[in-house]
Amino acid sequence: MPIRRLIRVLGERLSERRRYGDVRSWLLDLYNRVLLRFPGAPLPGRGRVCRVRMAASREPFLARLYSSDFSVLNEIYACDEYAACTRLDLGPAPLIVDLGANAGYSVRCWQETWPGATVVAVEPDAANAALCRRNAAAMPDAPAPVVIEACVAGRARRVTLDKAEWEWAYSMRDDAGAGAPAGPAVDALTLPDVLGRAGVDPARAIDLLKCDIEGAEREVFEHCADWLGRVRRAVVELHAPYDLERLRADVERAGQRFDFTVCKQSAGLQVVFLSRPDAH
Repeated sequence: MPIRRLIRVLGERLSERRRYGDVRSWLLDLYNRVLLRFPGAPLPGRGRVCRVRMAASREPFLARLYSSDFSVLNEIYACDEYAACTRLDLGPAPLIVDLGANAGYSVRCWQETWPGATVVAVEPDAANAALCRRNAAAMPDAPAPVVIEACVAGRARRVTLDKAEWEWAYSMRDDAGAGAPAGPAVDALTLPDVLGRAGVDPARAIDLLKCDIEGAEREVFEHCADWLGRVRRAVVELHAPYDLERLRADVERAGQRFDFTVCKQSAGLQVVFLSRPDAH
């Protein structure tokens, strides 16, 4: 590696120290990068669950070494991924539905921002869901989230969970794919099914919907007419070829009106915030 590049990389890693609540947590992140960079190396700790402190949060988190957990923590707590949401006044006890809760870091963000919130978290992978519950339990003064182990879809059925990518990118498939190992079979539920399993009053408005479901958002919003009227605000991660214009068309076809703001954009990915004109 050229000296200038090495100096730049070292400077970047040192500057990331301020993201963490202590040196140990920062070093764990650095070690996690080493494990990811050298997957075949005989290094200890792969899969170990560690306690991690972020500077932006009072309580520690649990994160797995040799996983995408540190990246998700940094997106939410260092890069302020959901700033468009956390600045909102949702009242003392909003209903938040988190589709694609992963290890629970977004759930913690909602608990810290709105301690009285009712949170319904949907996560299809059993290991992710278990860690989500443990991370949420670090906030004993906040109501425990309802964690439902399922995918979210436009129509209910059994699907296969594709675990070929890292934990934050598990995706729903109707088949395992040619040559791909078969993943676990899980329920795919519509959003009304999710709310029914969670025991949510069918007349209650959803104050915030977060949707990060690795491509399944296309199917979900193509079939949103029977529930989108309950949603006041949403933050949705869009994966190509589904994009803002297609989302806007699905929302309009459902007979609903929202203002749209692109919060993040990169190759093949957009994060879009939706808010009703009367909900600002």
